[in-house]
Amino acid sequence: REYCVEEPEWAAVVEFWDADQLRNLIPEARTASGRALWSPNTAVVKPISVVRRLQQDLAERGVNFRHSTAATSCITSRRACRARTSASR
Repeated sequence: REYCVEEPEWAAVVEFWDADQLRNLIPEARTASGRALWSPNTAVVKPISVVRRLQQDLAERGVNFRHSTAATSCITSRRACRARTSASR
């Protein structure tokens, strides 16, 4: 059975699978109820993993991070945003 959940900003197709369908398509998956919900266009992520990777990518591009430090002002230009912090020299 296929359903389409639709709201103005997003839409997702979901299917209810039985245990046999789940076992055939994803052998390592298990279901306690004998049913599974399949949504091929959505994902589950660990937000901390996303944030850590974003920080790594930005650091490789020269962005400096100051943790547990208050921003006291921010100067912006077309190419950058430079924040002054309580730890700035």
